[in-house]
Amino acid sequence: MKRTAALLAILLLITLSGKAQYRPTATLGISFGCGFADFYEQGASPLTYFGLGASPGASLLVESVRWRFLFETTSTGCAYTNRFVSALAFGGSFDSRFSVTRRLIDRGKRQRWIGLEANNLADIKYNDALMNASFALSNISTLGPRFQIQQDLPVTRRQHSYTMDADFFLPLAGIVYRPGYSYMSNYTGSTGGNMLDGYEFSIGILNGARTSIGLTRNFYEYKVRLSYDWLFALSNLSDDYFPLGGSYLFAEGIHLLRLSINFRLNHQS
Repeated sequence: MKRTAALLAILLLITLSGKAQYRPTATLGISFGCGFADFYEQGASPLTYFGLGASPGASLLVESVRWRFLFETTSTGCAYTNRFVSALAFGGSFDSRFSVTRRLIDRGKRQRWIGLEANNLADIKYNDALMNASFALSNISTLGPRFQIQQDLPVTRRQHSYTMDADFFLPLAGIVYRPGYSYMSNYTGSTGGNMLDGYEFSIGILNGARTSIGLTRNFYEYKVRLSYDWLFALSNLSDDYFPLGGSYLFAEGIHLLRLSINFRLNHQS
């Protein structure tokens, strides 16, 4: 009887320790990036602008053995110029995204994750030289697949390991809206009309893409990641505000070198 009770106690301890070991973990991340960007705002100016900027961000990751739930937000501010005009443009973008990914079958030290992401990007530009539209605003909401791959690098100490990773997002469907004052055909700046009139609302596909390639240093309870991030955002084709034919009203590419620190909020037993 005592042996049976002891065996049951050992099995119970093993079961409890296993459940604790694989319980979901929560990780808080903060980051800062710097780099350059170029944008083309056809609704307000026929010129392409180039600029430098900075991008703080934050994230919250809840991860189990097979699932990841990730919320991320970044804001980017840039100062732009153009070689053909003696004026500066200023812009800011606010990117919020939520993704759910599932881990695929592992191969050695490589992990692969695939899932779905919902993304919303709000972008605003200001420039007194942008013809009739000093302000140009675009809001792009997208939905598409997200794919992640991780490769652990061989090291002698597992507690202080390295991981290479790549993250890709392709927005298959997008909803874009822009207010009337984001077009050079809107003369409300001089007539005193209602600047909130004339919203353009449309549904499109492939409204940009995003990727991140990085190297992570893994410590006991936190991780430090250095990455190259690239974001390409664009609006839909439209003939409404461009008399010469359909073209993308807005397109911007942002290139950043980002440093991230991720802290584990709970601990695995």
